[in-house]
Amino acid sequence: MGIAALAGFTGRAAQADPSTDLEGRWRVEKKDAIVLVEQRDGGIAGKVVWAKDRDGIKGDERLDTKNPRPELRSRKVLGLDILTGLPAAPDGEGWYRGGRIYNPKTGKSYPVRVRRDSPDRLRLRVGGSVVGQTTYWTREP
Repeated sequence: MGIAALAGFTGRAAQADPSTDLEGRWRVEKKDAIVLVEQRDGGIAGKVVWAKDRDGIKGDERLDTKNPRPELRSRKVLGLDILTGLPAAPDGEGWYRGGRIYNPKTGKSYPVRVRRDSPDRLRLRVGGSVVGQTTYWTREP
């Protein structure tokens, strides 16, 4: 193996793989929220940083009214962690597994795994492998 090939190999190994980096601002598929995904507490989490005005309620005034815990129904959706429990690094297939995603529209939480399909698109598999759905988030500038 030549020196140039070896240098290229060691350079790639020393850097994080950008194809698996989830950090950034992501617009959800329905285009009614933006989630900031970031490394936090040894893992990956995502919080709502923008919510669309809907039903006469401004996005920054929307409350978590569907939460199953009554004491949490008065908290704002803006700033709410909706993506939690993901590991800091993906598995060998590029998936971040073992997380949870909370839907403030329904007050329900689901298992989720996340994978970066391209620099500007995340694939989220929500629910189980048999009964579940796939949704896509798009990077925001």
